[in-house]
Amino acid sequence: VQDYLSQMRVYAFAQSMLQILGLIPRVILEILLVTFLCIYAVNNIDQVLDQFFLLGASLFRLIPNLQVISQNYARLSFGSVVVKLTLSRLRIKTNDHKSLYEEIESKNKLAEIINKNSNKVKFEFENKTIEKISLPNHGNVLIRGESGVGKTTLIDQLIGINAPTNYLIKKTKSFSLEDIFFVPQVISLSSGTYKENLSLLINHEINEKSIKSIFEDLRIIHLYERLIVNNEKIGSSIEFSGISGGELKRIFLSFCFLSKRKIIILDEIFSGIDNQSSEIICKIFNSLRNTKLILIVAHEKFKSLEVDYEFTLRKDL
Repeated sequence: VQDYLSQMRVYAFAQSMLQILGLIPRVILEILLVTFLCIYAVNNIDQVLDQFFLLGASLFRLIPNLQVISQNYARLSFGSVVVKLTLSRLRIKTNDHKSLYEEIESKNKLAEIINKNSNKVKFEFENKTIEKISLPNHGNVLIRGESGVGKTTLIDQLIGINAPTNYLIKKTKSFSLEDIFFVPQVISLSSGTYKENLSLLINHEINEKSIKSIFEDLRIIHLYERLIVNNEKIGSSIEFSGISGGELKRIFLSFCFLSKRKIIILDEIFSGIDNQSSEIICKIFNSLRNTKLILIVAHEKFKSLEVDYEFTLRKDL
């Protein structure tokens, strides 16, 4: 949140100052014109009425520019108040949620999700009902379930988006937000360049050689020139067209892999993309399963995915 806030402050200040600076020459000229007319009117009092309409027209042109300057000043002065208030609420929410998780010590697992008796969902592993889901230090872990069973709810409560009301969740110190990269079901990108989006998600420098390598692995190298060399904007269908849903998800996954975080959590990553994109994504997940925990939430298992642990959520009727 702090990195995002810092980037947005820089962006908002730059945009506002760009508009203000662009108007300064025009404002100065029009102020000089009005000043000249006023001096002329004082020295030629008999001709004031003749120049009155010209003076009025000059003031009419000057007022909108002053309004734009005052609006941008207001954005800088008062817009930060809303952001600070939102940030404080997020901190309160995060701190409140932290107290609801139990910390454990373990060398073999990162977290445990324990089902509550009051919850109307049951866990299954190898066709047997179990009380808890244990997340290992590394490997491909699949959590399956039909629509509406509560897969996304489980993930939101696991990573702290919502308080863990349905489950008792125990975590080790290694299962921290700083080590998690979450890929939501609906991909959303800021209307900026690839590198601008990358800087919002990752707080360390990434060289173009690393980006190119990831693009090659994800089979989106054909987008490298547009995104990296030409710095075309993404996040806008008007500015960045001719891209499929699968390519968009692979672009977002490139952020994920460049982050080098140890835990990757993905919500319905295979939904709405073609088989080719799914095959490419599975191949990369399979290559990382010995070094990272990759937790995938999906309706069904994709055949190319090498799963180490598969859990199923079912409604407990």
